Amino acid sequence: MRAIVHEALTRGFPSVEANSENPSVVATMQQIVTRRSAFEALMYSQFVRDVYYGNNLLCTRRQGRLRLEYHVRVIESVRHGLINSQDECGDETITMVLSLALQEQVGVVEDQTKKQGGLRAPKQGPLQLLRMLDVYGAQRIADTTPHITALLKMAEIRGGVAGLGTGGLGHQISNIELIEASRDLRRPCVEFVTFLDRSDILLSLQSYQPVDHRLASLARGFSALDQFDNVDLGDRSNLRELLHQLALYTCGVDSFLLDGKPQNRALAYLGEQRNLVHHNLLMALPETNLATSSWRSNDRAVHAVLHLAAVIYSFLCVFPMDAAPFGLLQQHIWHLLQCRDLTVEWANTPELYIWTLFMAAIASPDPIGRNKAIRLLRPTILSLHITSWEALKEKLMDFLWMPVTNDEDGKSIWNELHEAPTDLS
Repeated sequence: MRAIVHEALTRGFPSVEANSENPSVVATMQQIVTRRSAFEALMYSQFVRDVYYGNNLLCTRRQGRLRLEYHVRVIESVRHGLINSQDECGDETITMVLSLALQEQVGVVEDQTKKQGGLRAPKQGPLQLLRMLDVYGAQRIADTTPHITALLKMAEIRGGVAGLGTGGLGHQISNIELIEASRDLRRPCVEFVTFLDRSDILLSLQSYQPVDHRLASLARGFSALDQFDNVDLGDRSNLRELLHQLALYTCGVDSFLLDGKPQNRALAYLGEQRNLVHHNLLMALPETNLATSSWRSNDRAVHAVLHLAAVIYSFLCVFPMDAAPFGLLQQHIWHLLQCRDLTVEWANTPELYIWTLFMAAIASPDPIGRNKAIRLLRPTILSLHITSWEALKEKLMDFLWMPVTNDEDGKSIWNELHEAPTDLS
C-alpha cells in the first residue's frame, strides 16, 4: 500500500522527498488518510495505470476484480456527492470525477508503424514518462470523454481551476485539459496552474541558455521574422517569445540529460516548465478548433505556418505525447502554403523555409506529404550550396532542433533528398 501511495505522489509531484512540505503533497496525503473516498480514488487510478504498464504484480485476476470493485465505489461516491447539494461540486466529489477522467485518458500501446498508416512515426522525447504523459497522452480507445467534460464544468462552477487548491486539484485538472487540447489542436479551456511558484518557474526557465551552452544558437535564426512586413509587429513579437521559450526549455532538458546526477527538484521544474511553454503555444492558436476547421488564409499566412511548425516541434521534443496530431498539423501547413503565394517571403529567408519544411516532413504521416516537403526542400538546399548533413544540421540548429530527438529523422530526410534525381553532393 505504501508503494502505491509513494508511486502516485512521486510521479504526480516529482519534487517529493522524504520530508517534503509541498502544500499539494501534504493536502493529498491528508485526503488519503482522512477520506475513504480519496483513498478509493487513488487505488482505482493506480490499478488503471498498472493495467497500462502491464505491472505483473497488480494484473492478477484478483487485482482485476479489485479494480472493478474500486471503480464501482468511486461511481457510488460521485453519485452520493451529486445527490447532496452541499457536496455536488466539493473537493471530494471533484476528486472522484478526476479519477474517472484520468481513466478516460489512459490510452493503448500501438505498434509504431500502424499508428501512422504504415509510415514510421517520428521520434519523440525525451522525458515521455514525466507527469505520466506516456499513459495519459497515448492513443485512446474511446473518443468520448464525459467525465473530463463534467470535471471542467464542475471547476467552472467553483470559479475556475485556480481556486481548487486542495490536493493539487487545480494543477491536475489543468494538466488533463492541456492533454485534451493537444489531442484536438485547440486552445486549452482552463488556465495554466502549477503546484510550484510561478515566478520561480519563469526565472529558472530564463537561466537555461547561457552564452556558452552547446545549444546557444537555438532560436537566433528567427530574427528573420523581422523581414516579414506583412506580419503585424505584435504578432511577430508574441511568436518570437513563444519560440524563445521553446529554445530555453530545449536547453534546460539538454543540460538535465547531461547531468550525471539529475535531481528530482530539477525534474519537477522541467515538468512545470514544459506544461507552461506548451500551454502558451496552444493559447496562441486561433479560437476555432483546428481539428474541425481550417486556419483561414489571410495576411498572417507566414505567421500561421511558422506557428504550426513550432507546435510540431513542441510535440516532438517538449510535450512528446503519443497521440500528437501530427497529420492534422502538416495538413494545415500544406493548406496555407497552397492558398497563398509566399515565394518572395521564403526567398528572403531560405534557412527559415528549410526548417519549416523539415518540421512538416517529420510530421507527415504518409509518403505523399513527406515527398511534397522533399520536392520543395531540394531547390532551396541547392541554392544555398549545402552538400552535407552536417552543414544542413548547422542551419537547423539556428532555429529549433534537439539533436538527441531530431537527428535520426533529419538524417532520414537528408538521405531521401540524396536519392532524388538531382545530386546534392
